[in-house]
Amino acid sequence: MAAYKKRWGDKKDGRLIRGSELDTNHYVMPIVWPNRTDCEAFISETIDLTAADEYIKAKNKNADGVKLSLFPLLIAALGKLFIERPKLNRFYRNTRLYERYEVSIGFIVKKGMTDDSTEALAKVIVEPADTLETIVQKVTKEIEFCRSDAMDKSSDDLRILMKFPHFIGRMVLGVMKLIDRRSVVPQSISESDMFFKSIVVTNLGSIRLNAAYHHLSNWGTNSFFVILGEKKRRQFNDKEGNNVLRDSIDIGITIDERIADGYYFSKSIRLFKSYLEHPEMLEKPFGQK
Repeated sequence: MAAYKKRWGDKKDGRLIRGSELDTNHYVMPIVWPNRTDCEAFISETIDLTAADEYIKAKNKNADGVKLSLFPLLIAALGKLFIERPKLNRFYRNTRLYERYEVSIGFIVKKGMTDDSTEALAKVIVEPADTLETIVQKVTKEIEFCRSDAMDKSSDDLRILMKFPHFIGRMVLGVMKLIDRRSVVPQSISESDMFFKSIVVTNLGSIRLNAAYHHLSNWGTNSFFVILGEKKRRQFNDKEGNNVLRDSIDIGITIDERIADGYYFSKSIRLFKSYLEHPEMLEKPFGQK
């Protein structure tokens, strides 16, 4: 993100919104409703994938190495959205509003498609200089790491904690919740915990489930949760008004409604859909208009 000199009141992961940037509504709301889970708003969208499918097919026709798929395309669209719409990248801590220094996306990768296979936490940092190509590389690298025998830092720490008696675990996690409220969670924990990310993405389509509602959490700083559903054929109206069958995907988005207003959210969702309808927009650096 743009260079920023930290001031008194800023946190290690975000700058304090102050002065003329903070209106009365965003000052009052977190005082009346201090918990993130009290302020969840849910948005449901059905996305026509015709343009995205054609774009992916054309890109992969003569591609060498890693090929493009729908998931990294969606991750790229979300990353570019947060670069261009910075109010989405905000969170509340102790009734104060902050804007993150970076755009981060967290998601879970299942190591294998069996009942007993474990899950690992993945993260992608999106920068203004990123393009669809670099995001594909980042996502692919994270998925490969998570499906290896390696363990992400957050899961590894929890496994160590599980070796102690249960009451010790409760005490340690109780202390962690306390220091989370004081905004002093160690970076070694927050950087690998998906609930400290700008966006958490759950790809339910990969396990053949529909998009649905997912709650936010009072732990961490995440204010934006995205659920991707299963790819389906649906009827759409073409330009002449005729019914046509097209591939589509349902997307469920849960947001902390305190971070922005309805108009800002609405315009942001329309912009996100336009990226998927015109994927070539993702080829240039995300920081460019």
